Amino acid sequence: MMRKSLFNNVLNGGAIAASIVFLVSCSPTGSDEWPKMEADALWQQLESDQNQKAVAQNNAPAISKDANLSRPPFENTAISLLDIKVTLDEIERDLPFHEESIERALSNFENAEEAEKAQYWRGVEIEKSRLNDITGQLRNIEYQIADNSQASTERQLASMLLGRAEQIIPATPNEVTLAAFQQAESAALAPANDNGFQFDNQMVVSANRLASEAGLEMLKKGGSAVDAAIAVETVLSLVEPQSSGIGGGGFMLHFDPNRAAEDQLNFYDGRETAPMAAGPDLFKEVTDREGYIKLEAVFGGRSVGTPGVLAMLKMAHDAHGVLPWAEVFEPAIRIAEQGFIVSPRLEEYITKDTLLMKIPASRDHFYDENGDPWKAGHLLKNPKHAAVLRRIANEGIDAFYKGDIAEKIVDAVRNAPFNPGLLTLSDLENYRAKERDVLCGPFREYKVCSISSPSSGGSTTIAALGMLKEYDLGEMKPHSAEAYHLMLESERLAYADRDQFSADSDFVYVPIHGMINQDYLAERAKMIDPLKSMGKAEHGNPPTDRDAPLELAADQSLEIPSTTHFVILDKWGHAVSMTATVESMFGSRVMVEGFMLNNELTDFSLVPEVDGRLVNNRVQGGKRPRSTMSPSITFDADNRPVLVVGSPGGSNIIDYVTQTIINVLDWDMNIQDAINQPHVLNKNGPTLVEEGTSAESLIEPLRALGHEVNAVTLMSGLHGIRIKYPRENQRTLEGGADPRREGYVAQ
Repeated sequence: MMRKSLFNNVLNGGAIAASIVFLVSCSPTGSDEWPKMEADALWQQLESDQNQKAVAQNNAPAISKDANLSRPPFENTAISLLDIKVTLDEIERDLPFHEESIERALSNFENAEEAEKAQYWRGVEIEKSRLNDITGQLRNIEYQIADNSQASTERQLASMLLGRAEQIIPATPNEVTLAAFQQAESAALAPANDNGFQFDNQMVVSANRLASEAGLEMLKKGGSAVDAAIAVETVLSLVEPQSSGIGGGGFMLHFDPNRAAEDQLNFYDGRETAPMAAGPDLFKEVTDREGYIKLEAVFGGRSVGTPGVLAMLKMAHDAHGVLPWAEVFEPAIRIAEQGFIVSPRLEEYITKDTLLMKIPASRDHFYDENGDPWKAGHLLKNPKHAAVLRRIANEGIDAFYKGDIAEKIVDAVRNAPFNPGLLTLSDLENYRAKERDVLCGPFREYKVCSISSPSSGGSTTIAALGMLKEYDLGEMKPHSAEAYHLMLESERLAYADRDQFSADSDFVYVPIHGMINQDYLAERAKMIDPLKSMGKAEHGNPPTDRDAPLELAADQSLEIPSTTHFVILDKWGHAVSMTATVESMFGSRVMVEGFMLNNELTDFSLVPEVDGRLVNNRVQGGKRPRSTMSPSITFDADNRPVLVVGSPGGSNIIDYVTQTIINVLDWDMNIQDAINQPHVLNKNGPTLVEEGTSAESLIEPLRALGHEVNAVTLMSGLHGIRIKYPRENQRTLEGGADPRREGYVAQ
């Protein structure tokens, strides 16, 4: 491309004059010529600077590098303007076709098919979006050089470019025509309930304001909950890179009220997979004599699994999307190019981390030239990530799983500065998302639904709730030691089965339906003593179609807490509860083209067998590691969703979600109060209470009941929506965002 060759000439100190002459000569006829005298003056300024070559090699263009609060280097601004100028030339050469299409759409609007009207309008919006991005960059440069007395040429050139860009932008139709376009698009493409009814409210709750607003932007355009989910997750990949992103995986639970009852819930599995070359001894070399993993196994290339979230989002979009695939990526692309403000939480985790600095790409993105982490308030841009997202938007997910992006991922993993991994191009090319069974179980008069294997979250949550049905928690004082004791004991029993059996059922037998069998849970619940803790619980023997009992060893995996969760309700009644992850904070710490790669393989058991008994969750090539993610949707007796909730938090997720469901259904808390409650949990070990909260007052009462109790930091990220139905065809929405993170409710 001309832009690339010109820019490389500038960076390499090549024939700058020849490049500028070529650029001037290719300006389209019939339009204002680029002033050659200004191009010559710009070239002379660049040539006269004796340090120009070094500056160009050591600094990215001003508009392509994370902006600082100080003015950018003068030389970089000049180089950036050349780059933008070429981009505008490319756009203008292609613009006549788009302008003809727009004119044809407007003139034939009355007689066109509804779907065609929507398509014409989208074409206008795509072109305008691209040009608006460029004008935003130009205005940013004008601001940056406004007080620079030596940048008169740059100011004139920026002004000229800005005027030209604004002239190229297609005119917006009048309000009547615009409303007709939007109405046609909604009517032609939006899924409708069987009676055509739409609610008058919708909501997005995620871990970041920009992500929630991106999702709401899609809903306001007539998009579905899945359209919004893609916008949310791609923005989170930028603004919350420590928790999830396109280099990771996730699970989506989707509800569609317009389908037959047995088909209303869908579970989409985008869990990462182990490289085909990985085997049971993947972590043997980095495990000490006692079986404890060494730090180097957690990070670097060895722990990277094949990313799955994009394939999962594409599968869900094919089934439930309304807006075009490319359109739902627009918010993330815009934010990546224009930048976002570093949040206090992101600053905190960059500052705490000791390994990002060891990966050159990660160091360059998260730290300044002095090696200091970016501070809260810094405008952070990610042009490489924007370029990747634009290709995925325009070319589909093959742009990620095949070709040069895939090659860069594999190279980064196999040649990581420490702990290289096994990922191959074949692993990426052959990755497939899957649709799997949804699990549901009764709780009081409600039905709680979640996900199945390879996650243990759904079965364990349903089991913990199922063992409490004989206890009327609603009659107990909320969060009393008496009530917590019962919850903790049921969780203890549920975790014992989880640790023993849960894994990827494509590779090993998992008695998942037996684990939530109501008769089995009733028998397990008899082990709960209201007056005394049972201590460490033994796993049960859930009903199975196998003749012999399962001779297995308990899992030994790390399950480092991190991850993100978001929930969405659209106006047609569709719901999304989605948890996504890169595993630990910043995943493997390996960054490729602006996004983080996961370290999900540490969710496998660190040892494949114990005393001759195999561990179900052992490493196997192509296998998905067990997860604790628990996206859930709860329904009332009329099969209407009343609670959509989930959380990040590693192996603690199950407790967070289970207790939030109890807070809402047993104690009738609004969703925000339910999320705000201090955490008290048990994973079949010591009981953990959230330090620095009122939960510490329960330490002695719980110890009196036989619990070993420790006060620790418990960093959930619960996000939920509670739905009430005051009358037919009317609903009210309560959104809740976890104050322990930076969540935001958008509606």
